[in-house]
Amino acid sequence: MRQTPSTMEDLISLPQIKPVARRIIALGILIILLDGFDTQAIGFAASSMSQDLGIAVRHFGVVFSAGLVGALLGAFILSPLADRFGRKPIIEFTVAIFGLFTFATVFATSLEALCLLRFLAGIGLGGTIPNIISHSVEYVPEHRRGFVVGLLYAGFPVGGMLGAGIASLVIPTLGWEALFIIGGILPFVLIPMFHLLVPESVQFLANAPHQIAKLQALLQRLAPALPQTFNATWERPVQKKTAISEVFAAGGFTGSFLIWLPFFMILLLLIVMVLWTPALLKQSGLGASESVLVVGLINLGSALGNVWVGRTIDKFGPFLIIPLVVIGGTICLAPMGALINIPMLLSACAVGSGFFFGAAASGMLTLSASWYPAHVRATGLGWAYSMGRLGQVAGPLLTGGLLSVGLSVQFIFILTAVPAACAALSIMLLRTLPHAANVDKQRQEVMPTPEVH
Repeated sequence: MRQTPSTMEDLISLPQIKPVARRIIALGILIILLDGFDTQAIGFAASSMSQDLGIAVRHFGVVFSAGLVGALLGAFILSPLADRFGRKPIIEFTVAIFGLFTFATVFATSLEALCLLRFLAGIGLGGTIPNIISHSVEYVPEHRRGFVVGLLYAGFPVGGMLGAGIASLVIPTLGWEALFIIGGILPFVLIPMFHLLVPESVQFLANAPHQIAKLQALLQRLAPALPQTFNATWERPVQKKTAISEVFAAGGFTGSFLIWLPFFMILLLLIVMVLWTPALLKQSGLGASESVLVVGLINLGSALGNVWVGRTIDKFGPFLIIPLVVIGGTICLAPMGALINIPMLLSACAVGSGFFFGAAASGMLTLSASWYPAHVRATGLGWAYSMGRLGQVAGPLLTGGLLSVGLSVQFIFILTAVPAACAALSIMLLRTLPHAANVDKQRQEVMPTPEVH
């Protein structure tokens, strides 16, 4: 007998919803791919921009940090707006922001202008990923979220790889400006596609009392066989609280802190791997082209790690897998400074470090999406991700500081084990909280696909 769905999990498991979910995920991957392209474009263009604009390469650390500060603020400020106004309009707004100011980078003529434009582009970049992920996971069953988040976040390193390839082709012939023109125009190609093809989150509409009419209209369009009296407002508590209190209600402040800390540490390591590894290895004697290749291998490993870790987390859970992949990443990253003269082993460690730390970042996104309830999911995930962005701000500055006090490149690579250990320990402690058992229980409940009569 065909049954009417009685829970949100039932609803999003309907066969009629699956094509919609695939569309949302496909466009989400493309947007995050452009996010990765635009985030790393400044690193690929820095050398050429330095010559054309008369800005010393050493000052580009400030430019990198300006973009990352913008991304931090974007994740922190724009994500709560998605819980208030909807995922879809905020996603379109963030994509427009990073597209506009990436394109405007072409017109920068000074260090100050470049910092301002990268800061503004960063606001859009920071708000995009947490909202794309919040939107996408609300169209897939709980036991598939790890796979979907991994697939989505794999777009970021793939965007970096494409950026490296495109930069090597267009910068020598068309100049660094062409890279930012491409990165600025493509987001505006995706916005109308996203607007026309992607519906608002049913979970957002179900948790917003003033959106009931829109919810019913959307449900009738997506699943016409549902009765018109169908009510999907299951999740939200009757008593309305502030976003802050509801975010911290999930596992308390301790739970959020133990999610924020590994986010900070893991994204700190990833940004140092991408932005500083070429300079560190070059300083140790590796050629410039080989140093850039190492970053390409890190991005390749990260993309593979994101895809692999999703199904693994769906099967074994984030509390087991995240500490293990962090340990694996440390084993690969820590010795890289001493492997300059062993190219094959250096390449393997580059792929391995990208694979494991990319998997760890994706795992943290999956964990955060499951940790916070739907009505504050974008806020909780966005704030957690903003802590990771804070790590991305701190990482380049900390690495520069370690170099300035005279530490060797080999020792700096070894020191990466410290933030990695903090990340792994935090997840182990998080597992001891009562709310962690609820997250694991939801993952293990594989729901049968209901049918509609």
